[in-house]
This record gives sequence, structure tokens and C-alpha cells, in this order.
Amino acid sequence: WVALVGAVAAACLAAGILAGPLLARPEAPDATYSVQSGGGLQFSIDLARKTWGTELAVNGSSLPQDGTLSLWVRDRAGSEDRACSWTATPSGRVRVTGATPIQLGSISSVELRDGTQNAVAVITVP
Repeated sequence: WVALVGAVAAACLAAGILAGPLLARPEAPDATYSVQSGGGLQFSIDLARKTWGTELAVNGSSLPQDGTLSLWVRDRAGSEDRACSWTATPSGRVRVTGATPIQLGSISSVELRDGTQNAVAVITVP
């Protein structure tokens, strides 16, 4: 009896270890966009629909290495919302998540701006 309980417990543990990574996969984004420049800048965003707006997962390299960078979302009516901001890194790389109340279907563009609000990269959303 004890051996049977132990075998069942071991089987459940093994199943959990094997199935855990499959169940914990992140959701695929609803849209992905990227832009590159001749200077090496690479910037991509994954957009995910949420009931409260849109989540933005940012991935960039060869970005400005000093100052503050920010991500601005513009809707189709021309209104803007700052989704996130961060201090530039010495490596020029970043992975950051931001959010905006603007629904995904209403987004017309996403801009990466430097500390003086100059556009470093612009992604137009069709």
C-alpha cells in the first residue's frame, strides 16, 4: 500500500516536471513590429491586447547609451500616451515592458524618443 502511494506520488511529480514548462509558456503577442537603421539600431515591439489597453514588450540594441529613453504610443486620432521610460544602458541594449490604455486597434504608431523628445525610431502600425 505504501509503495503504491509512493509510486503514484512519484508519477505525479514527474508529470508536473515535464508538463510545467508547456503550461507556463508566455502568450504569443497579437502583433510584432520592428525597425532597423543603417547605424545598427534595432528596435522591436510585441503588442498584446488587454482588456485595459495594450501591453508593449520592447527589445532594442544599439540604442543611445546616455540619458533617458521613452516609448510613446499615438492613436489614430493623434493623441499620445507615454507607455514607459528608462535610463539608457551603457551597452545600448534594453528589454522593458510598458503599457498604454490605447487599444491595439487604435494604435497608429509607436515612437522611441530620447531625453530631448527627439524621435530615435518610429514604427508605423498599419
